[in-house]
Amino acid sequence: MPRRKAEADPQERPRRGRVVVTVTDSKGDTVVVDSSAPGKQGVNRHVWNLRYAGPTRLTFERSPAGEEEENPFRVVAGPRVVPGTYTVTVTAGRNSASRTVTVQPDPILGGAPAGFEAQLRAGLEWRNAMSALNEMLNRIVSLETQLKNTQQALRDNAKGDTASTGPVLRQGRDLARKLKELKDSLYNSEVQRDAGSDNIHYLNRFHDRLQSAAFGLAFGYAQPPSEVQANRLKELRTELDGYLAKFNDLLQTDVAAFNKTAAERQAPILVAGRPIEVKEVKIVSR
Repeated sequence: MPRRKAEADPQERPRRGRVVVTVTDSKGDTVVVDSSAPGKQGVNRHVWNLRYAGPTRLTFERSPAGEEEENPFRVVAGPRVVPGTYTVTVTAGRNSASRTVTVQPDPILGGAPAGFEAQLRAGLEWRNAMSALNEMLNRIVSLETQLKNTQQALRDNAKGDTASTGPVLRQGRDLARKLKELKDSLYNSEVQRDAGSDNIHYLNRFHDRLQSAAFGLAFGYAQPPSEVQANRLKELRTELDGYLAKFNDLLQTDVAAFNKTAAERQAPILVAGRPIEVKEVKIVSR
């Protein structure tokens, strides 16, 4: 069986009819859950790339098959695990089996434990920040889609009833404008990301800058982030916090106001979800 191209989110629920491979560390914390293997009878082979799960993916961006392996600069994998003991559990239907494996340092490159842990912490901080950013973009696109569907439904089913539909449509247009402005400051939808060098024709936006911050963290071995890398990640995290604050404020003000107006006029409301925050990284020295 070929190597899996990407790991699933640690919180992803196993899919029916699939073989699920779960890796946990010595403390029992989840490292990665991979439910991409088909549930076919017989002998199968799965390869763990010795990394944590990657960040939450963009649901509205589809990459061509195999692009992650062919283009290493589109980083989707999580940080490399530190040497130590891990438990691999394979679940197929109601059957489950676990084995303990030991990850050892590269015999040539070596590496100090402090270097591994510093690199892991920085990698997980980037991964969690990237997940929060991608979740925010996914939620913005979802809200935009819901608004379009609501506006179309009102035009089709409430023709002439401007007293009821007018306030909903006006608030919907205003909210859609604010969502687009926020999304466009984060992500350039005009870039054809499967078109090779298409992105060189556009200036980087925040999503590009945060994603590129992983390059220095991913390719070293047992190397703590340099002072320049650490400062860059800190600056990006501060900028991300500002964007998250804007989005969360929209949820609590404009989205809440739209839903109130829509509910009063028996129009569909928006499913917006809870405010987004970056998950804290907790690493206990081994």
